[in-house]
Amino acid sequence: MEDNILSVVMEVGGKGVETHYVDGFTDETSVHCASMTKSVLALLIGIALDCGYLESIDKPVIDFFPDYHVKRGEKLLSKIKIRDLLSMRAPYKGKGEPYTRVLSSDDWTLTMLDFLGGKQEIGNFHYATLGTHILSGILDRVTPNGALQFANDHLFAPLGIYAVKPIAIRSREDYMAFIYGINHR
Repeated sequence: MEDNILSVVMEVGGKGVETHYVDGFTDETSVHCASMTKSVLALLIGIALDCGYLESIDKPVIDFFPDYHVKRGEKLLSKIKIRDLLSMRAPYKGKGEPYTRVLSSDDWTLTMLDFLGGKQEIGNFHYATLGTHILSGILDRVTPNGALQFANDHLFAPLGIYAVKPIAIRSREDYMAFIYGINHR
């Protein structure tokens, strides 16, 4: 089997006939889904709007983080809106994603805010996962029980997906283990 295939499910007439899992994975194994997370968070932001937890996607991102201290000289951050994160048109400082710094920080969202803004323009497409952490942080702050519980209650449960459990990632090694399914089975 291919390295990136964890299971094969065969259905006939809408009914599951056969399921096969690879290398100890099960239907309850958490796996790294990478780019799919952006779509899931976009759905959750839409649900939060529908539920009244968010007023608009045109609200500035920084408004949700009054405890964040904007760095001296940072002028663009106050203009970046939720819409810019959803459409991946928010500018970021640096050339790559700061995984080591983020993974070792106490608050991933506030650390990601350090990389949002800079000297580029809002509106240019920039493929990055930085915005997903910030969107999740917004959901943490506007929903009663945080982003994970909101996702379980309003997206996953209605789809018949079992409750997602939190996974602690505190280092690059933890992150790599999660990506490759090591010790998370």
